[in-house]
Amino acid sequence: EYGIPLRVAAAAIDSGFHTEAVYRFCRERYHRRIFAVKGKAGPIPVWPKRPTRNTLGKTPLWIIGVDSAKSVVHSRLKIEQPGPGYAHFPMERTQEWFEQLLSETLVTTFSRGMPVREWKRKKGLRAEALDARCYAYAALCGLVSMGLRLDAEADRIQALRPEPHPESGMKPKT
Repeated sequence: EYGIPLRVAAAAIDSGFHTEAVYRFCRERYHRRIFAVKGKAGPIPVWPKRPTRNTLGKTPLWIIGVDSAKSVVHSRLKIEQPGPGYAHFPMERTQEWFEQLLSETLVTTFSRGMPVREWKRKKGLRAEALDARCYAYAALCGLVSMGLRLDAEADRIQALRPEPHPESGMKPKT
């Protein structure tokens, strides 16, 4: 909002395609919090306590609870006022991007008489925007699990805000 450049604090890269190349790329950049990930459906946490190393080259692989991540992403889309959890989007996002973001719905089916909740993709829609948002959220969860304090980070960014120019219309520091 105020033109402050922010660095990429972490990234989650899906290892489901070109697996060896992703593992190599992430292994060489693990110290920069570039994580190889793989999504898994079911009632599991968004970010696990530790990665598996049962991979090519012993690359740490984080198994992401995509159903849990999708639930959080969808719940945050319902927040109408800016504040904690509110979803911000660049103005350049297209209608197709938003269709991808909303490409799946949570449905309840029954298996052996028991309700089973699962995410189903709407016919004819791609889901890359939803997947990317879920993996970005997972990377944030990873940072928090590694000790990032979001309040302290918000304070740090707040301190970087430029002083407002009287004619700029920019909001003053609070």
